[in-house]
Amino acid sequence: IVEERSEWNNLTEDEIVHALKDFEGEYLQVPPAYSAKRHKGKRLYQLAREGKIINLPPKKVKVFSISSVEIDLERGEVAFCARVSSGTYIRSLVMDVGYRLGCGATTIYLRRTKIGNFSVHEAIIPAEISTISLKEPDEVISSFLPSIIVSEEHGKAVLNGCQIWLEGIIGLDGQFKKDDLVRITDEKGKFLAIAQAERTSRFIKKLLEKKENQRVAKLLKVIGDQ
Repeated sequence: IVEERSEWNNLTEDEIVHALKDFEGEYLQVPPAYSAKRHKGKRLYQLAREGKIINLPPKKVKVFSISSVEIDLERGEVAFCARVSSGTYIRSLVMDVGYRLGCGATTIYLRRTKIGNFSVHEAIIPAEISTISLKEPDEVISSFLPSIIVSEEHGKAVLNGCQIWLEGIIGLDGQFKKDDLVRITDEKGKFLAIAQAERTSRFIKKLLEKKENQRVAKLLKVIGDQ
């Protein structure tokens, strides 16, 4: 059933690009009815399939950039790449852009190309798995974590199960908060272990300046070999 019809063929490419660019930055977004968000313990898409449309309150999201805009005015189709914060729904973004233009819009194709440090450019197809050297899961998962760099001597102690003490630290790579997961590496960049920070990176830097020795991270799993 068509409840509303809007014309789009009077729009210009500049108007479409400007409407897209207007959404760069933070804005309040309403999650789509067909989404994995929960309402009273049940997924929204499950409720929607039962004919129950739940309108959740808008949530602040951030669109870092919208680029590679391609416009086909004859077909009424627009393609673009968006880099967004976690929790942003592209389908809702498209709908919001359509409302801004006054003609409505819907998503016909959506592809996630990157999440965290994982990109489709590094992806492989199943047939290639036996012909390449795969990284260990722990190494892949922790590759995006900030690092605590320890001396060679302290690195050997870590491999034997010793905790992470300030006196063995020679540097930090990246920022982290208390309780965040961190990589433990030696001065040559060798991946030694995964630990849980007991101090923030900022506080550890202050301790390094004062040369106050104390435990700063809890060892969770040794990865490297002696």
